[in-house]
Amino acid sequence: MKRILLMLAVLIWMSMSAAAVLAAAPRANQPRRPKPLPQAYAWMLKDLSLTEDQQEKIGETLKPSNVEKVTTELLKPEQEKVSTLEKELGVAVKEKNGPEAKSLKAQIAAAKADLKAARGKLTSKVQDKLEAEIMSVLTAEQKAKWAVHNAMPDVRTGIKPVTLTQEQAGKVRTLCEEASTALLAAWGSEKIDEWKGVIQGIVDDVKANILTEQQQKQLPKEKAPASRQGQ
Repeated sequence: MKRILLMLAVLIWMSMSAAAVLAAAPRANQPRRPKPLPQAYAWMLKDLSLTEDQQEKIGETLKPSNVEKVTTELLKPEQEKVSTLEKELGVAVKEKNGPEAKSLKAQIAAAKADLKAARGKLTSKVQDKLEAEIMSVLTAEQKAKWAVHNAMPDVRTGIKPVTLTQEQAGKVRTLCEEASTALLAAWGSEKIDEWKGVIQGIVDDVKANILTEQQQKQLPKEKAPASRQGQ
């Protein structure tokens, strides 16, 4: 399944040259302009009609320093537990407390396994955190458009290999707009199944009420549509 990959957007942001970033810096006697958003988010400028204030806030959210901060905070509990246990192990070894040292080694192994598992889920958790920050600066109308933008590719995937006409695509967009509240409620890495359920409902409606009989014959056997959301 796919999704707007914020981590990819962040990597793009980090790969930008210093000159490109500084190009948005204010100069003497010139109005202050927001920093450019990562390429993966360029669509938001037009489709969501972001204000300069929103551009600035979203740009700050996607800065490497903020991503690093979020990442550190998410891993802090597991990292601190490993560190604490390792210090206790050092004391036990120094005091030649064999049983305690053996117990602590087992606890450290378990704590490191937890840390590894947390790192494995880090990408989706960082995405959720950053997207929550982005959503917090959007209006209700902009959030609805965000949902539609992400739902449209999923719906198209659900009806492959059918190619929609422009008129049909407009009708599909309308269905997504009508389902925007449900889509937003199902957004996030912990709600993938809910998101897929909403998408499937739209796909079923498209198949039954928008596709022509000839297009319906092109459809393969039923299967769950893929999702742009991360796993």
